Amino acid sequence: MQLSPIAVFLYNRPEHTKNILNSLVKCTNFIDSKIYIFIDGPKNKEDEENVKKVNEISNKFYKKFNNIRINANTTNTGLFNNLTNGVSKVLNSFNRIIVIEDDLVLDKNFIIYMNDSLVKFESNEKILQISGYSYPINGQSDESYFLNLVSCWGWGTWKNRWINFLKFIDDKKKILTLYKKIKNEGNLKHKFNINGSFNYFNFLKKQLYTDYNSWGILFYLFSFNENKLNMFPGYTYVSNNGFDGSGLHGSKSDVFNSKPEKIYKSYNINVDVKENLENLNKISIFLKKELSFFNKLKNIIVR
Repeated sequence: MQLSPIAVFLYNRPEHTKNILNSLVKCTNFIDSKIYIFIDGPKNKEDEENVKKVNEISNKFYKKFNNIRINANTTNTGLFNNLTNGVSKVLNSFNRIIVIEDDLVLDKNFIIYMNDSLVKFESNEKILQISGYSYPINGQSDESYFLNLVSCWGWGTWKNRWINFLKFIDDKKKILTLYKKIKNEGNLKHKFNINGSFNYFNFLKKQLYTDYNSWGILFYLFSFNENKLNMFPGYTYVSNNGFDGSGLHGSKSDVFNSKPEKIYKSYNINVDVKENLENLNKISIFLKKELSFFNKLKNIIVR
């Protein structure tokens, strides 16, 4: 089996860069995978030093491992353009891709799980994405499950699906029409917001009317509109250490994170390709509970 190339997107966080690259090189099958690192250029003077450090750290890994290639921008293109252009560049030469960003830490079995899943479901165009992340709702089950949700925390897709997504984001009129439809239809908005548990619609509004600069919300809109399925593992193979306010959107809410107590070697990807409504309900309950607690805590702190 030819291993999928891995695209790593970095910017201005040296410590996060060390963490993601250190966890990546510890993954089984790392050395046999092609690694493409994309580093965006500094947005302003304040970012120049940290971007320089990220380049220096990346180059140390490049010199140590001959399977790494680095693409460093001299000017800032923003996360949206850096990621979409980088993924497109890799998929010009490959049919599959694994994508990670700088705020992640990977389980050593991440690459194995992603490749096995990407190969197994390559011909099923109902499936848009394979996620390495899983919501903390599954107990001790190793069974993967499908949702009409997407994840930006270590994921993979295929060239033909990505091409269709690029066509979608080029159609500004269609995106605006979908936005208005979701806004005006209560049931649709409720579903878009994971049964009213998380305000994805607000992120979509920010993307359309501010400089929010998120590719992920449009990826979700595309999946939602096309009724695609995205596979999540029973156990998470990804954790996120970016909830320190240092990221693009400055989040300090850690409610999505899942930190397994041990490494899980087993996984079951021989599952029916259909939306797991039971797990969707578990996720909506989890989010309602956790986000309600976080907002209450935030209000106490503000007061």
